[in-house]
Amino acid sequence: MLLNRNKIEVIRTYFDGSASNQHISSSSRDCFGAYVIGTIKYSYFKSENANTSNQAEYDALIKLLEEIHTIKDYKKKIWLIMGDSTIVIYQIPGIYKTNSPALLERQQKVFALLKDLKYELLHVSRTENKAGHVLQMLLDITRKHHKKICVNIGAHVCFDEITKIFNVALINWWKNYVSYYKKNFV
Repeated sequence: MLLNRNKIEVIRTYFDGSASNQHISSSSRDCFGAYVIGTIKYSYFKSENANTSNQAEYDALIKLLEEIHTIKDYKKKIWLIMGDSTIVIYQIPGIYKTNSPALLERQQKVFALLKDLKYELLHVSRTENKAGHVLQMLLDITRKHHKKICVNIGAHVCFDEITKIFNVALINWWKNYVSYYKKNFV
């Protein structure tokens, strides 16, 4: 267990979002998000209202923060929130100005969710971002299986089939990640 000087548990978290031109639905751009919370939980999702990578990044951060609020004693922990999006990491503390109405709306949600957390925002490289690994696997599997699966079936069914394939790969990744995390951070 990672503790700070005051013996408060520090939980490492990651978020990532991405916009893809690879169509697996009827929309022109598919946006996905993912988050990882220590060894507690990981998740990925299709970002329904995002049209850009920056919007998907904010959506992933919002989902991560919403999930943190469901964890018992979340106010008694310190949350190390890491992402590879320079825009999001630097807009939240006001280092970068936010002009886009779509990002401003998401930013307000983030502020509300951060209000009662002890946290630190940290920019990490793409290779360090564990949520990025989840997204990259999803996109790789989507590219590999899209044409085979999506021929003559609806987009929603296609996404469900790709998700089944992805979940098998993700379970193996999660086992390796938990082992790595426990070895290096607990």
